Amino acid sequence: MLLPSLQIILALLFAAPLQAGLEINALHDWEGHIGNTRSVRLSMQIDQERNIEGEYFYVKYVTKIPLKGQITEVKTHNNRIAHGKIELVEYDKNKQINGYFVGEIRENRMIGTWRSADLQRSYPFELRHKASSYQKSIDKRYEFLGISTEEAENFAKKIQKAILQKDKQTLAQNIDYPLLINSAQGQVQIQNKQDWHKKGETIFTPSLLKNVRESYPIFMKTNAQGFALGKGYIWMNKNKDGQLKVIAINDF
Repeated sequence: MLLPSLQIILALLFAAPLQAGLEINALHDWEGHIGNTRSVRLSMQIDQERNIEGEYFYVKYVTKIPLKGQITEVKTHNNRIAHGKIELVEYDKNKQINGYFVGEIRENRMIGTWRSADLQRSYPFELRHKASSYQKSIDKRYEFLGISTEEAENFAKKIQKAILQKDKQTLAQNIDYPLLINSAQGQVQIQNKQDWHKKGETIFTPSLLKNVRESYPIFMKTNAQGFALGKGYIWMNKNKDGQLKVIAINDF
């Protein structure tokens, strides 16, 4: 596999600014809070009929919760949804209604009130639009790479755990060599497993450990290079033999 240049790596890390408004059929990723303390991440797709499919998770638990809903009273700008009333229904693991999001989208913000299914609890929510991607559906985010959502998330969880535990052996078995490691100090290329065991310890810097710890193996960044934890700290994809591997590490 050809390793991406430093210029490509930097482009992956620092994406272009978001355009105002939401494009139909794209996946839209959000982050924010329900109440003052419940940090959440949400991903959703709006179809041509203004129906919404999505998922969200509480950062504390990192367990996806399915959502269905609709956006109404839509106002558009440059063929993008600039404003609209939004209603989302969340479901528990038994497909029973668990709660509601009712509010509005204002360009790159979503604000409103979350209510429990029994209407006994309610909290304000505010989310900010963070990224868009162009996959077929909410459950096929990685399909264009030939990777299922389950495969991608399970592999990312394994790699995240190995890095946080400084498990060089597990990482050695899940790297596509040669591996490019980029940092503020420059580039290091790891040629093979033997080279990894000599140099691999150098990747466990405080900054990389912090960035990986604060990343989530759900709703991950994707492009033609593969998929990544966080802002592009750990890039992963299938190698020429069809095996999921780490292809680049960025410690910025």
